[in-house]
Amino acid sequence: MRTSSAGCIDAAGRIDTEEPGSEPAPQIKEWRRTRIHKLGRTAVEVTELGFGGGPLGGLFAPLDDSTAAQALASAWDAGIRYFDTSPHYGIGHSERRIGDLLRRMPRSQFTLSTKAGRLLVPQDPGGRMDEGFAVPATHRRVWDFSRDGIRRSVEDSLARIGVDRIDVLYLHDAEEHFEDALRDGHPALAELRAEGVVGAIGAGMHHPGMLTRLVREADVDVVMLPHRRGERGCCAHPYRDRSPHRPLTTRMPRTLRRMLLANSA
Repeated sequence: MRTSSAGCIDAAGRIDTEEPGSEPAPQIKEWRRTRIHKLGRTAVEVTELGFGGGPLGGLFAPLDDSTAAQALASAWDAGIRYFDTSPHYGIGHSERRIGDLLRRMPRSQFTLSTKAGRLLVPQDPGGRMDEGFAVPATHRRVWDFSRDGIRRSVEDSLARIGVDRIDVLYLHDAEEHFEDALRDGHPALAELRAEGVVGAIGAGMHHPGMLTRLVREADVDVVMLPHRRGERGCCAHPYRDRSPHRPLTTRMPRTLRRMLLANSA
């Protein structure tokens, strides 16, 4: 057994983060957490449940590194092998924290997705907090869906996470910049896919109509439609059989907190 900042890792790759006297985490049915799906025609595979990295950036409340590490360790031990993050989430905190776990795991055993469309530019926080995430405002976001911006974003993400490749790359929140994303951003993602830097490409947006247009006009493998657990009308697969290019997969991620509380019948 070896130790880590998140706890002890045994020979089976499990991380023990339980403290004496603590209540065990709710269990997720085995088939839910380990069932595998392929993304379109790509070789990229994701588990039925994925870890959404927004809260790791302080989306809902401040979060320290130790709590983030324990949450990630619990997800890994539950059999979750798909981890989604973004530079936007906590201006890099989410990517860094996910990297702290994944760098210690065999690269073939997990699928990693991140996003592009915003560059992070260092700045003096001046005692200010970031807008939308409970972290110091050490960086500002600059929208950039150009080829150079996408490639720079990927290079920065690889450095923050500490891995050699990204399995899935999404255009992120492009609603207000959709024409730029479609004209410049998508070809840049397709180029990275052809180079083998990323395995699958797509977009994550809140606007189903724009995602539908992207599917019809561009060669993408997957789209991500955010939603909250329990919402109706957002969990169907409206993009199946609509792409003239290739089979397509939709992903609707949930945060780990929601996953662990979902004890399927």
